[in-house]
Amino acid sequence: MRLCRLAITACLTLLSVPALADTTYTYTGNDFTDLLAPYTTSDSVTASFTVTSPLGDNYAYREVAPSSFSFSDGVQTLTNLNATPTRFDVGTDLNGNITAWNIDIFDSSDDYIETDTGLNALGTFGVDTVGGFTALGQLFGDPGIWTSNISDPPPSATPEPSSLCLLGTGMIGALAAIRRRFTSQTYER
Repeated sequence: MRLCRLAITACLTLLSVPALADTTYTYTGNDFTDLLAPYTTSDSVTASFTVTSPLGDNYAYREVAPSSFSFSDGVQTLTNLNATPTRFDVGTDLNGNITAWNIDIFDSSDDYIETDTGLNALGTFGVDTVGGFTALGQLFGDPGIWTSNISDPPPSATPEPSSLCLLGTGMIGALAAIRRRFTSQTYER
């Protein structure tokens, strides 16, 4: 009987553990207002990054370790495959929306994309240094917005009836086998 209780407790514990899903945050920046060619006033920073679980409500402004990211400024695209973040700090409001951030992404040739509202409201930048010439696109004081998307919503903590039926049938079979074993041992004595 003790084994049966242990099995029931283990099954109920496993059923109540919620699954976590990857969350992708997407940034849409406003168009650059100050620039040097090849940037234009129709270019802007767009970005996305993925973390293994939502940042949460009132997430304190601090560093995040994304599992993947992609940033583009209309001239270049920097991703986790060709660049390295030197700073990736974000904070959220009471609804879990990103409201403060400072993100700098550099590639091996020192080209970079930065988007920042963080603590000093710098704005967004795209810097492309090709052949010693620096091209620049920037926007001050008018950052874009972040949205989030949970890729695979976690399943409900309440199991569906067919799973419970299958679990119950299995447990009844296990109990019957245990009972038969004990009953046959009693008759043999």
